[in-house]
Amino acid sequence: SQELSGLAELRGKIYGFLSSVYIQIPGHDFVKRLLGKEVSSFLSTLPLDMGLPKEMEDGLEDLKRFIRAFNGQAVEGVCQNLSVERTCLFRGIKPGCSPPPPYESVYRDGEQVLMSRSAVEVHRKYASAGVSLPPEYKEPPDYIGLELDFMRFLTEREAECWRREEQDNALGYLNTEHNFLEEHIIKWVPEFCGKVVDMAELDFYRGIA
Repeated sequence: SQELSGLAELRGKIYGFLSSVYIQIPGHDFVKRLLGKEVSSFLSTLPLDMGLPKEMEDGLEDLKRFIRAFNGQAVEGVCQNLSVERTCLFRGIKPGCSPPPPYESVYRDGEQVLMSRSAVEVHRKYASAGVSLPPEYKEPPDYIGLELDFMRFLTEREAECWRREEQDNALGYLNTEHNFLEEHIIKWVPEFCGKVVDMAELDFYRGIA
């Protein structure tokens, strides 16, 4: 149980890190944390803890290369570079140079409207797990950052159940994670990430993808 709890906790940290990239504007605090020892240490331990696929190892190398290249530079300048790239990659502002924005409905339904079929399905998944979005949050539920954060929520709950040796509850969360991946994330996120890899100019966002 403790080993399974540790694995779920590690997956939760990965999902949390990825979701924060898509949800948070790369402001001063975000960049300071990114270039600090905590993130570098976390990234450096991942290959030692897991048998990672090559694509993930390549992504980690991109992230480490970005941190090495910008470490010691003015935080404000790094913020500006990341903000410009983030807008280009996540907002679909320039067809041919920017990917379609990272909403499941855009990639699966071909729609850029709020609360399309995929968004409604995702919202129902959140509600069934007892998750609700803050009323002040402006992104629709099928935004990539929210779907990844939902996975963080589920894996953290799974880890907690393993720690308490509540096997049935832990397996229930694990099953929900598996279903959400299969029914939603895997259906569209790889396509978006492939476009980001092709179009990103900074190693940071290429590495994240």
